Amino acid sequence: MHLAPVAAVRNTRNVMDKICKILLAFLLMIPAFAWAQEGKVEIIEEPEITAEHERRLAALDTMQTPGFRIQIYFGSDMYKADEIKEKFSLEHPEMANQVYRRYERPYWKIRVGNYYREIDALPMLKELELTYEAVFIVKDNIELPPLLIILPEGE
Repeated sequence: MHLAPVAAVRNTRNVMDKICKILLAFLLMIPAFAWAQEGKVEIIEEPEITAEHERRLAALDTMQTPGFRIQIYFGSDMYKADEIKEKFSLEHPEMANQVYRRYERPYWKIRVGNYYREIDALPMLKELELTYEAVFIVKDNIELPPLLIILPEGE
């Protein structure tokens, strides 16, 4: 009968399949071994790039967020800006630490308050319109309030 050659062909195919799989696995691993390198990577950076990176990191202020302030002075006279800042601090001692003097060439600006929303600044705006001229609300980065940490009793 012809059963022996059929069994031999099946065994040969199984062996060939196993050999092909082993050969394929070996061929896929060759590039990993051939191009694998050991060593130390050294990054050489220009001093200007390092300085710029450090400058940008220093400029990041995580204690600020977008918000609103009320601008009560805008002009080129630094002494008048200081006078208005001092006057506001005396009139509103509760907001003395929320008065900001900024110089944007060639103008001095005095801004007050730290408001998350524009609507929160409106009552103060109405009050300041009686005392100061050209008062308006501006978008600005405001300071976040200090965190209040409450510990459980007994600690």
